[in-house]
Amino acid sequence: MSRLPLVKLPKRIVYVDDDGAFLDALRKIMPKHAREFRDSPRLTLEAIRGEMPYWRAIELLLAYAHESRDTPGGEARMYVKRYFQDWRRFHMTGVLIVDYNMPGMTGLDLVKELDDCPARRVLLTGVADAEVAVRAFNQGLIQKFIPKSTPNLNREITNSANEMHRSVCEHLGHLMRGTLTSEQVELLHERSVVDGLERKLEELGWIEYVVVGEPFGILGLAYDGPLQWIQLETEQSLSDHAESLADYGYDPADVKAVRDCTAVSTHEILTKLGLPAAKTVIDTDSCLLSPLFSVPWSISRYRF
Repeated sequence: MSRLPLVKLPKRIVYVDDDGAFLDALRKIMPKHAREFRDSPRLTLEAIRGEMPYWRAIELLLAYAHESRDTPGGEARMYVKRYFQDWRRFHMTGVLIVDYNMPGMTGLDLVKELDDCPARRVLLTGVADAEVAVRAFNQGLIQKFIPKSTPNLNREITNSANEMHRSVCEHLGHLMRGTLTSEQVELLHERSVVDGLERKLEELGWIEYVVVGEPFGILGLAYDGPLQWIQLETEQSLSDHAESLADYGYDPADVKAVRDCTAVSTHEILTKLGLPAAKTVIDTDSCLLSPLFSVPWSISRYRF
């Protein structure tokens, strides 16, 4: 079933191989951002062990987020003030791609030592190592193995790295599920909604994001910042917004704009998120109507 991961971590992929020529070849074709190449499995082991406190801190933050669900804006403030200000998330290896056949410490020895690490592990194997790799997969020591004899090996490694990064994001996102209503979760499982959101996130160049449920939207960052917000609306929620604004005596034209998804009030959202100014709210249609209104990207505006 299609679903949008509720958390997207900054991508960090580590390749380990004692064959310097192979690593050099990978450097030429792997995306330049968020990659690291190492030729020592032992030093890699030490480094990733040092990352474990970072993983635990992030997991605890996500696991406890559901406790703020009934507190207006609580979970959003938590992410703004704690998650997005915590530099450690950029230093967590999300995907480890390691060669099996290395002297001193094999790739399998390395992943065995990291069995409790949330990072996804991919083993590169020779023809004679297939049986070992299958056993490692069945034991849960690795999430995937790739024979080095695979046609278009570089493309397969790239695709697997992206697949495994999504997998580790889904793992962490599962901890966030309790912060959303069942209706919100169901919406984020609809293929048309997921496809539309993924296109928008790619367009914005976000390297990370977190889905929050109160208010319902996505907080995220591109490489150059700043923190941005996409508000997610349905026809029902827009109608509720419009009714509330009408009750508070807003201009009928503004109320109609909200109901028609031309604009959505961001005053309450800014207050809940603790954001300092409207500039931190993404304005995807380049249309700011007033200090209390900005045009968000909204699910209901797309014909899924």
